[in-house]
Amino acid sequence: MTEFVQFLKFLYSKKLILILVPLVTTIASYFLVKKLPDQYKSEARISTGLVDKTDQGFSLRTDEQQSEISQKFNNIIQSMLLKKTLDPIGYQLILHDLKAKSAEESYRKPSSLLKDLSPQQRSRAIAIFTQKLATRDELSPQKKEEVELQDLLESMKYDNESLTKKFTVYRVGDSDFIKVEFEGENPYLTEFAVNALCNEFITASPIVFRVVIPDPLSF
Repeated sequence: MTEFVQFLKFLYSKKLILILVPLVTTIASYFLVKKLPDQYKSEARISTGLVDKTDQGFSLRTDEQQSEISQKFNNIIQSMLLKKTLDPIGYQLILHDLKAKSAEESYRKPSSLLKDLSPQQRSRAIAIFTQKLATRDELSPQKKEEVELQDLLESMKYDNESLTKKFTVYRVGDSDFIKVEFEGENPYLTEFAVNALCNEFITASPIVFRVVIPDPLSF
């Protein structure tokens, strides 16, 4: 009993510390979080037909094991995040911002490289990105002009590596659906990116997929 009383006295002697430390931490956390930019997440679900045995395009044998089904889903997910799939999305995003009449119309705040482009350089960049998008070609590391355009993509976080970090693609449980998510600071950006990835994958695939796209989420 004596030890318990002494413990209470000790707590009482430290009451200011016990009150101030959590209070200061809470206040600091509030202001730190308040300064963070708004984040949005858009998502879509693709029905693959892998689990539907009646599907003729991607039908499965009755003796096919669950591991084989999972491998097919993994193959789809990996193909969706390949550089050749993500590059055209980056081209579309940078083209949107290059053509924007103001910073407010851009998906992202213009980088210094984008802001420093002359009208002639901007027009040339639009022409090259448009051509690359049409042919689905990569920017060449052997051409100085295209290396500079790659730097421009990276400055806006529209290169394939940056996009990979923002995309989340996974199978929904044991269902027939693959879920595609994209997180960003602009709801129009996230919605466009999700749509673009689904469309890019579906266009390149001989299989007919069904896509369900809900409204973007904010958090």
